[in-house]
Amino acid sequence: MLENYSTNATVAKIRSINGSMITSDQLLDLAGKKNVSDVAQILKTNRIYRDELEGIDITKIHRGYLEQLIEKSCFQLYVKLCKFQQLNRIPFYNYNISKHEIEQIMSMINDINSNVTGTFINTLPKFVEDNSSIPFIELAKCETFDELVDVLKHTPYAGILKSVPLKPNGMIAARQSEQRLYTYYFNTLLKSINKDFSSQDAKTLSDYLKKDIDLTNMTNAYRLKTYYKYSSDHIKVRMLPFTKIGSPAMNAIYEASTSEDMLELIGKTPYFSLKKPPDPNMIEHSIDNIKHLLSKRLIATSQSAPVVMYAFLNICLFEVENLTNIIEGIRYQMPQTEIQKLLII
Repeated sequence: MLENYSTNATVAKIRSINGSMITSDQLLDLAGKKNVSDVAQILKTNRIYRDELEGIDITKIHRGYLEQLIEKSCFQLYVKLCKFQQLNRIPFYNYNISKHEIEQIMSMINDINSNVTGTFINTLPKFVEDNSSIPFIELAKCETFDELVDVLKHTPYAGILKSVPLKPNGMIAARQSEQRLYTYYFNTLLKSINKDFSSQDAKTLSDYLKKDIDLTNMTNAYRLKTYYKYSSDHIKVRMLPFTKIGSPAMNAIYEASTSEDMLELIGKTPYFSLKKPPDPNMIEHSIDNIKHLLSKRLIATSQSAPVVMYAFLNICLFEVENLTNIIEGIRYQMPQTEIQKLLII
């Protein structure tokens, strides 16, 4: 009974917060604001962002700082939800911290490859550092791959990175490193889901996770085919090895002869029965709209706390992206209609 009460209470709380998200109409309106301060003024009255914006002089706020506060607000919301009824005792609920850790490791790898060191610490979100066991201060001092692995030696990430051979020019294979890190991440997450939750909740959440991966793989495959002219074999090894619609369907996409053929196959998948075919000029936007719709449906229909939590945090990520696109669009004086085209609503 306690488990059912916990689940019901968590779902109810998330749905209440979800009702406070910036609405589609508000996003469309924000795209027409003339300066960043106007956006900050609206956010300052919103339940999700008001705590981080309290005491901030919004008339002088820098766009980069506002974007940081938006991202921090969503992360802090995740932390609060995890602590609600002590849900953070269940390993699954720590997944968002692991995801942020991988993002920061990849950022450091890119810095090392670019011979740009010493700047990592300036871009590290403090809220990530505060919730992670990784010694980010030491990580920021790394100038070589060996130093990076040594700092991470007490984490599972070190062994994963050591399994990736360096390129002939001595650079770190960034794409391969990213693929292996996220493969580990999703493997760990799926194992946790199957261990921590009922069979029904585990199936719903695993299916949702694999649908999300399918859609991400489609985006990445299309990019590699269109912009980098990768062969099917080179595309396949860079994809995450999980799928909901099945390997034959995904392999057919990866093996498409042309970008046009690949796009046609993507449009014929079950995901696009929900929306119009993908736009070749905005493939990521088209696919993100599908992800957004799947997440909204789960929040509305599921009674499972982990399912609703995962779907809601994906919605939060889309809101961060929407607000960032609006702020950047205002900064570069884009027409309102052009900014609106970028929004995932």
